[in-house]
Amino acid sequence: MTKPTTMRRLPQQVRGEQRIAAILQAAAQVFYEVGFDAATTDMIAQRAHTAIGSLYDFFPNIAELKTMIRAYLQAVSGSESEM
Repeated sequence: MTKPTTMRRLPQQVRGEQRIAAILQAAAQVFYEVGFDAATTDMIAQRAHTAIGSLYDFFPNIAELKTMIRAYLQAVSGSESEM
């Protein structure tokens, strides 16, 4: 059983929701390009065009981003396999 994914804080405005979407999209792209192990929060923040502090405002660490992206990929693929 997997530990539930938690965000550091939830967005209060549309701008925050857009920032989270940009971070998640950037994370998916970076993970795809360099792999889960080689990805860094700096790479993700740069790809999302946001400050590293903004990334950490919402996500406590890269492990939470990885967990969210893996869960999303499993949901859309319908796969139970490990990535």
